Amino acid sequence: DTFISSEASWGGSSNTSLCGGILTADNDSRSAALGIGQNMLWLGAISFDVTHAVRHFDNGEEEKGSSYRLNYSKRFDATDSQVSLAAYRFSERTFHSYANFIDHQLNDGDTQDEKQTISISASQPIEPLNMNLYVTALRQLWWDGDSSTSASITAGFNFDAGSWKNISLTTTFSTTHYEESDNDNQIYVSVSVPFGFAQRLSYDMRNSDNTTHTVSWYDSSDARNTW
Repeated sequence: DTFISSEASWGGSSNTSLCGGILTADNDSRSAALGIGQNMLWLGAISFDVTHAVRHFDNGEEEKGSSYRLNYSKRFDATDSQVSLAAYRFSERTFHSYANFIDHQLNDGDTQDEKQTISISASQPIEPLNMNLYVTALRQLWWDGDSSTSASITAGFNFDAGSWKNISLTTTFSTTHYEESDNDNQIYVSVSVPFGFAQRLSYDMRNSDNTTHTVSWYDSSDARNTW
């Protein structure tokens, strides 16, 4: 369906910001959000927002609900590290995001409704190795399904090899644990090599239940055409 979405933010002061947005799709879906963010200087930054949604389903039912989210972020200048508790979210039983609403309309039997989400992420550059390290963890609870916990660690390198400059290598290991089933583990490796100006050859490998290999070429050296 055609939908309209808009959002805005306003710096009420040097350390406080207000934000909000709306989304409407015909007469079936409407939602509005309002939030506030506060810079607490050396303590980091915190924000809180509320989203309220009204959804009209094909069977004639109407469900109204709200979702509440708390974000925290802190940067450590001494080590150039950043840790984010982004975030804790609680959604009422009758709250549906727009994506969740569409899933219910298309495949109601296999669609779960989110109850609580807790996510933590951290990043740390390691200059001697030209490496950036990322760690994330996500805990999700559903109103009508099993909970899941996932975590991933990613290491990204930039290095030179002889005449080849600015080669990038990314490796990721991720795992997801479901309450009533085995863990789902994935390994991802990506290598990207630049060729001249604005040209790059990349190779990606992803291993889970099966292994996939992808080779791609990117070229934007022509101002009028990108390949």
